[in-house]
Amino acid sequence: ESIPETEKSKITVIAMDTTYFGRNSGVVVAINAHNGDLLYFKEIFRSETNKDYELCIETLLKANIKPKACVIDGRQGVRHILENHGIVVQLCQFHLKLMVKKYLTNNPVLDPNKELKLIVDSVCNRHIEMDEQKFLHMIVNWHGRYRFWL
Repeated sequence: ESIPETEKSKITVIAMDTTYFGRNSGVVVAINAHNGDLLYFKEIFRSETNKDYELCIETLLKANIKPKACVIDGRQGVRHILENHGIVVQLCQFHLKLMVKKYLTNNPVLDPNKELKLIVDSVCNRHIEMDEQKFLHMIVNWHGRYRFWL
């Protein structure tokens, strides 16, 4: 189904990702982050590449869908592709949390690590009201206390 031209300009944030259904079978998708509408869909029969994401964004742009921002999983190189098209990039909160867990573990021992994990857990916790200002305040304070530790 086609998106009316009047609706295309309203699409400001998209999410792009690849989902696999087997070892080498999956789909690259882009959705409207505001309402979940599917904007792009392409089957792949191999591992995803940055070219898959580049084709996705170029297809959307050719269809006159010009997102201002895109949420991605952090795959190397995709940020650069999107930024080259003037699209702001945000790392998916779930993948942000996984990345921090990779470096800090689930049960950090050192105080700076414990506090940083609490900040990240706050970002991803729907029971805690978190906005950009609150996050920046928390992370700047953390950095002020531990900049020499880093």
